[in-house]
Amino acid sequence: MLCVWLPNFPIQRLHRERPDAASEACVLLERSGNRENVAAACRRARGRGVRSGMSAAEARSLCESAWFLTHDADGDRRELDRLAVLCGRYSPQTAVEWFEGECGLVLDISGCARLFGGEARLVRLLVIDLSVQAYFVHAAAAGSPGAAWAIARYGHRAGPDRRLRSLPVEALRIPAPVVSRLRELGLDTIRSLMALPPESLPSRFGPLLSRRLDQLLGRAEELLVPVRIPEPTAEEWETEEPVDGRAVVESVCLDLLARVVRKVVSCGHGLLTLTVRLTDETKTQTVLNVRLTRPERCELHLRDLLRLKLDTVRFTGRVQAIRLEAADTAVIRQNPSSLFPDPQPIADPAILRRLTDRLIARLGSHAVVRPQLCPEAIPEQAVEYRPLTEVDFVRKAPVEDVPGGAGIGRFWCAQPLLLLSVPEPIQVHLGTDGTIRWMQRSGRSDRIVRSTCPERLDTGWWQATGPVQRNYFQVETHRGARFWIFQDRQQRWFLHGMFE
Repeated sequence: MLCVWLPNFPIQRLHRERPDAASEACVLLERSGNRENVAAACRRARGRGVRSGMSAAEARSLCESAWFLTHDADGDRRELDRLAVLCGRYSPQTAVEWFEGECGLVLDISGCARLFGGEARLVRLLVIDLSVQAYFVHAAAAGSPGAAWAIARYGHRAGPDRRLRSLPVEALRIPAPVVSRLRELGLDTIRSLMALPPESLPSRFGPLLSRRLDQLLGRAEELLVPVRIPEPTAEEWETEEPVDGRAVVESVCLDLLARVVRKVVSCGHGLLTLTVRLTDETKTQTVLNVRLTRPERCELHLRDLLRLKLDTVRFTGRVQAIRLEAADTAVIRQNPSSLFPDPQPIADPAILRRLTDRLIARLGSHAVVRPQLCPEAIPEQAVEYRPLTEVDFVRKAPVEDVPGGAGIGRFWCAQPLLLLSVPEPIQVHLGTDGTIRWMQRSGRSDRIVRSTCPERLDTGWWQATGPVQRNYFQVETHRGARFWIFQDRQQRWFLHGMFE
């Protein structure tokens, strides 16, 4: 069994949907009768004393500048179901686990690990997939759901039974009143609880404690209710006598597309990826993927993209079967219309979106890219180019609620508009006072008339590129040009960028 615990999931979901809230203290409120209580709070708010279950008035007095928002519990459940469906690539059975406000996913990975090169690699790939979805998780594999939950929540890398004994009694997933009663009696760990006679536990603490202890140790079965993975929306066409010619194939594909679009629209969704499978008489398949930057339900636009994609195929054989599948869909958010006309209407963003869709259909998704900041301290690694079909729907995980993530990706000084991808070696001459006097690059010598104080960049040994230490300077030549240069730990000098 593999358990995935999502710490402070409501706040993580809020930061994923509203990245602007990641820089502020946030508190989620829920209504209980005539009273509002705190359902969840971010790290900043918790640092000021805000706790779950606290009244809203008390929380506002402790953290006046925080954002106080309504907790959407139904939205949390829908998002967990979506993540469970996403984890379906790792296990055919994925269940959602809720307990005392904590939530997670439980996967039955029996026989699945060998498909991914072992349990460790399966867990690593799953954690990467969820981090791409902007979620920070703890994951652990064990022989039972109870043990996997306990290790993921309370003990990292605890595997054997002797390590389970050292976990706190909260790891048994028992109510808070039972935990308090056990601690009053000095029963703080599972080891101390197992020292008692098993037959005395139900009469003292109720039957739930004994059942949870048996489930933790694998002595009792635990029923998992897996999330139902929806079948993909698809339409097929097959004929006994193969056909040839692009016109016939296009006509069939457009007819199937109309049916697929009707099904997707009836669910309130729009198409993100349309997969076309053409099977010829030799059972050879040709797969085409039509990717879009935003959920789309306009059939006319989809027909144009499908035609552009079919133009890239050379029909050498006769086609016997065609399948169109809505491989990826998303909910379309409806923008409310204004009561009053805009005196200065702006350009329709759908025009630009459809242009990019046509470019992607013609050139491929990896040819239409945009720059995106990365959490890297080294300037030349702080930007990467990602396909437009991925960037708009994938947000980086907020650093505010990730341990050790404070300050990641924030630059320490002004950077030039023109940055070299590979720093260029240069020669620098220093004066007797240690200031920069001359700079030579590509056989050209420039006199430096002005330079700034050094800005230190120093990364740790754990970086993939190894430890990096640089001293950056902004220099101005006698010709008025401004450059960004640095000196590394080997006393070598490099040109990294030019200011305009």
